[in-house]
Amino acid sequence: MDSTTVIITTTDNRVLLQKRDENPDIEYPGYYSLVSGYLEEEETPLDGIIRELKEEFEHKKSQKVHFSSITYLGSEYRADYDRWEYIHHTYLMDDAADIRILEGESFVLLDMDECLRLENLAPHHKLFLLKYRAGLCKIDVREQSKKMFDEITVRDLIKVESVGDVKNYSLLEAGTGFVIGEGTTLSASIPAVEAAKYIGFLQFVPKVLRGNHYHFRKVEYMLILQGRMHATFQKYDDSEAVIEEIWEKGDLVRTLPGCVHTLTALGESNVLTIEFSPQPYVARDVLMNDKK
Repeated sequence: MDSTTVIITTTDNRVLLQKRDENPDIEYPGYYSLVSGYLEEEETPLDGIIRELKEEFEHKKSQKVHFSSITYLGSEYRADYDRWEYIHHTYLMDDAADIRILEGESFVLLDMDECLRLENLAPHHKLFLLKYRAGLCKIDVREQSKKMFDEITVRDLIKVESVGDVKNYSLLEAGTGFVIGEGTTLSASIPAVEAAKYIGFLQFVPKVLRGNHYHFRKVEYMLILQGRMHATFQKYDDSEAVIEEIWEKGDLVRTLPGCVHTLTALGESNVLTIEFSPQPYVARDVLMNDKK
């Protein structure tokens, strides 16, 4: 019987590993492993992962745990069990402190190097992580990838009273936030769970569209510093799943992987924004939307 596996990472690139039960009837009892399970009859690998995520995790405060779009990475034949294992990736979008695991003893979040140093990491999952880190897994968006969670885009909207004149911007030394202001005068502060690895100052000109692309890995935050703009969100695999928004000064928006976003300034003035991300900018992760 084939199985399906998912590499779950946080937006600061830590890997979620499950500590397996000390049950001699399961594979690698007591080992750390990725989240995985056997496929049920007539179940696609993607459907199997969605089922596993729903069965194995719950949120302590709300009704469901939020993940990003699920990306199919590839498959590996396991000769030791004579089966295929299908590997996927997703981001955990909730605070890990609010998550409870329902299967296995516990879970941990570790940097990739820490994961690979574990002596009791399931060996086939170590192989998957090595390939994932090396970028050897092929990104293959198949027809089945259209079956995703209800929302591929999670948007956090935060109002700040005043941004003021932006003289400079810098990361806090502790790496826990983003500050806009002059000297010690704080104009706006954006709390962040992770440190930013990419920062860009963007200017939007009226009647000129920007964007019309999406990312497989990058999570984008954008803070509007000046002006108003029109934003269109679209699922990359469904041209009819569209959300339109009007943003204005003080709005902070988070866009997750898999969401096509197109932006344009409204009115006669340019719109000024700062864009930042917990992932570094990688040109090959900018995928243009070819659907009309």
